[in-house]
Amino acid sequence: MKVVVEHTGPCRKTLKISAAGGELQGDFENVIAGFMRDSQMPGFRAGKAPRARVEKYYEKSILDAVKDEALPRLYREAVREQKVMPVSIIDVSGTKLSRTEGIQFTVLVDVPPEFKLPAYRKLSVRAEPVAVADDEMQQAFDRMINAFSRFEDVTDRAAEDGDLVQVDYSGTCGGRPMKEAVPVDAGLGEGKDMWVVLGEREFLPGVAKALMGVKTGETRTLSCEFPADFRVKEAAGKKADYTLQVKAVRRRVKPEMNGEFFKRMGLESEEGLRNMLRSDLLARKEQAEKNRQKEELVKKLLAETAMEVPQSVVDEETQHEIRGILQHIVRQGATRQQIQEQQKDIIETATRNSNERVRMTYILSRIAAEEKIEVTDEEVALRVQAMAQNYSMPVEKMKAELDQKNGMENLRNDLRIEKTLDFLQGQAVKNG
Repeated sequence: MKVVVEHTGPCRKTLKISAAGGELQGDFENVIAGFMRDSQMPGFRAGKAPRARVEKYYEKSILDAVKDEALPRLYREAVREQKVMPVSIIDVSGTKLSRTEGIQFTVLVDVPPEFKLPAYRKLSVRAEPVAVADDEMQQAFDRMINAFSRFEDVTDRAAEDGDLVQVDYSGTCGGRPMKEAVPVDAGLGEGKDMWVVLGEREFLPGVAKALMGVKTGETRTLSCEFPADFRVKEAAGKKADYTLQVKAVRRRVKPEMNGEFFKRMGLESEEGLRNMLRSDLLARKEQAEKNRQKEELVKKLLAETAMEVPQSVVDEETQHEIRGILQHIVRQGATRQQIQEQQKDIIETATRNSNERVRMTYILSRIAAEEKIEVTDEEVALRVQAMAQNYSMPVEKMKAELDQKNGMENLRNDLRIEKTLDFLQGQAVKNG
């Protein structure tokens, strides 16, 4: 076999592979034996036709089968012999096969980048102070108590801040029904049995203020102007008038702060609850600060590393990124028209992010190799267990789904990258 390797671009090589007829003898023998065994030729019982007749009758099919068998074998031998490490096969072309003259073909492949790894130990990183403010602590405490609260109907007073109000509503815009003026979001025009928590996030600008002091059975009106950054782009900047029919008012009844309440949470007192919440808040803030430091370190490594990356890898990552962005904005309520309007920005963002992510992966993989950072089977198993729990799925089913998509290997690689980032953050010099 003869192999000529040519550099045809950044992270791209061409392998011109050829083999003489004699090197394909084994392939021909295997293929012909199969045809003789399975042949269905006129005038002969199955598998009983003479070899010469079989070779002549199935000549083209035999050549195609030998090509299918020899080409991948020779390709594997060629990359092993030339120490080429393809990340993807871009194209196979120029294939010629003759029993006497042999085979020749050309394979275009993308390969990992060659780059100089910058100094990565003891990098300087900014360290921001981490603390839990009293107001943050109180908000967390209130959220916890509210989570254990119940609501009961209000009959002795008007609606107050924190109450739950149920309404039917309909709106107009410029004299037309809102559902006609902004047809992309039917829920913006009208709705029934909508629950509004006064003082919390509003689905219509000013609706909480309009409902403050209302009683069951009353009707209120609301005139509002949608802000320029409103979630429904078609409504942004427009003015609308709504009629709000109040169907129910409920007050929040907080749990009694007694021993039984704290026992349900495995605690002994309010102080214990506050200490637990403070510890949780502090742990989350510390983790967020570590993640911020890691992002800063990655940006430094990217800035200090000159590297071309395989276009096929970037393209694949870009498609994955685009799917992720689309899923996110669809969950946010974006319409097909809005997606089409944002198409250019989506593609540009995905391409930029993907290029950086691919570069980051190659840099961190090299660092992992230098530092001999590996991932154990136990670490993989723990992550699979966590994923299964997150998706409310049996562990074995999660494993099966990952195996179908080469997900276990990808998961192991992701964990290795995470451990490498932990290593870099632990090594970094923190400056206040």
